[in-house]
Amino acid sequence: MTKAIIAMAVKDITLLLRDKMSMFFVLIFPIMFGLFTGVVFTGLTKSPPAMTIGVIDEDRSFYSQKFIQEMHEVRSTQPREADIKEAEDSVRTGKFQGYIRIPAGFGETAGTIAPNPPKVFIKSDPASYAGDERISAIVYEVMIALASERFSTSPLCKMMSSHQLHSGQSPPNLLVQPDQQPAPAADRVIEPEPLDENESTFPTKDESYRKVALIDIEVVHTADRVALDQWDALISGTSSPFEISFPLAMIWGIVGCVASFAASLVREKEQGTYLRLRSAPLRPGLILVGKAVAMFVSVVAILALLILLGTLFGVRVTSIPKMAIVIIMLGYCFVGIMMLLSIFGKTEQAVSGAAWAILLVLAMFGGGMVPIEFLPEWMQNIGSVTPVKWSIIAIEGALWRKFTYVELLWPLLFLFSWGTVCLIVGVRIFQRPSH
Repeated sequence: MTKAIIAMAVKDITLLLRDKMSMFFVLIFPIMFGLFTGVVFTGLTKSPPAMTIGVIDEDRSFYSQKFIQEMHEVRSTQPREADIKEAEDSVRTGKFQGYIRIPAGFGETAGTIAPNPPKVFIKSDPASYAGDERISAIVYEVMIALASERFSTSPLCKMMSSHQLHSGQSPPNLLVQPDQQPAPAADRVIEPEPLDENESTFPTKDESYRKVALIDIEVVHTADRVALDQWDALISGTSSPFEISFPLAMIWGIVGCVASFAASLVREKEQGTYLRLRSAPLRPGLILVGKAVAMFVSVVAILALLILLGTLFGVRVTSIPKMAIVIIMLGYCFVGIMMLLSIFGKTEQAVSGAAWAILLVLAMFGGGMVPIEFLPEWMQNIGSVTPVKWSIIAIEGALWRKFTYVELLWPLLFLFSWGTVCLIVGVRIFQRPSH
């Protein structure tokens, strides 16, 4: 029995290797897709999608709460209050595109133009488009609103009369003089140093703030869980844009396998191969088992090859055992999907067309064409029930997101459920005499 299954699996794999067009979509196309999207992500310039940002308020002051309130007014921003552990886990697992940590003492100088401005810590999901830059821009926009709020409620604003504004006069004692005690933070204005003609108003990444500023932003680079006191011991999230693109390439390799093997089942029926195998002293189910084993082995081989190729472009596998489990579950899930798609027609052309159409839709909604965060919210909601989304999550979790086994459990259970349901339905209908 085992020899028969192996013989049929070898036969199907041999036929796949001989079919040049199938091999193109199974192997060459996924590699091209991975390389192309990796290059695209390197210099992506499209409009940014909405971001879900965690906010950790350690200050609990009026101005820290005002900061969060103003974030709700920023376009394409969805702030979520969280503690440090929840925010770290949510960024690492991709639920948040980033977070902002507001440390204690923030409200003392928030909204003032000061030599030592308040500091916030930001961190972004490495898979999020321009995460650090976008969150920094959001922080600056909110701080401008806080400055307006602080000024509008300060005694300084009340001192300024309409007559003084129109006459060009300034209220007395507005500037801090060297021989005077500074006024309270809310009431003082500190005059910045004059800029040279060729000097930029904004400092470069390597240049510290030598002049007054509204905010000091410290970027935290990591995709790891960290303790509160470990801000200076963090590592980077992704080492290469190809860590984002190669999971998509792996999905397309699987899609090519599914479409090829689904069509081959019907082709064997049309050519009489399936009937001859049924005439052999084999149980009918063993024929389908042989086909399933062939596809499973092909999926495992293709995914392993793509991972090895990805390492040449900076793709890391942080856990080989977890990656092995994910690959096995992906093989099982999509074997079941292949069996279900094989019943969508009685000719090879019909099944091939239906398989590609359905798989393309699943890939489109599940983030197999572009990262799911770029999709409209209604498409993301539909994508949450597709196996493609959970396949990408599981692959990224084993590659660079450093999922724990518990965090991998839900994506793997989802894939197992999809594979089991599709396998049962597909096998039962395929074996019906009327089919």
